[in-house]
Amino acid sequence: MIIVFTGQLERIIKLFTPNVVGVILMLIAFGLLSRILALIIGMSEAHPQGEPMTMIMSLALILFIAPLSHHAKGFWKTVSTLIGMIVGSFFFFLFGLDDGSRTRIP
Repeated sequence: MIIVFTGQLERIIKLFTPNVVGVILMLIAFGLLSRILALIIGMSEAHPQGEPMTMIMSLALILFIAPLSHHAKGFWKTVSTLIGMIVGSFFFFLFGLDDGSRTRIP
């Protein structure tokens, strides 16, 4: 807030080029990769090796969101991940793959 109020934000914004932002986002993604993979394959205390159906549904969801995000335009491109989350939640609950009890990430 001090930077904004002193008018120094313009000088700092110049440091955050698309390349810098891209590298930071990639580092965040790589840092979370092991946790995300555990969720994608359905690892839990009851299934330490993962659940095949959870993995299949997760991969199908990824293959749904990626083209939607790439080919959609405007508002729909912006909310493509949200749409994927809603559709994915619906199908996971429909097939009984997640009853909401998994709150701990392995």
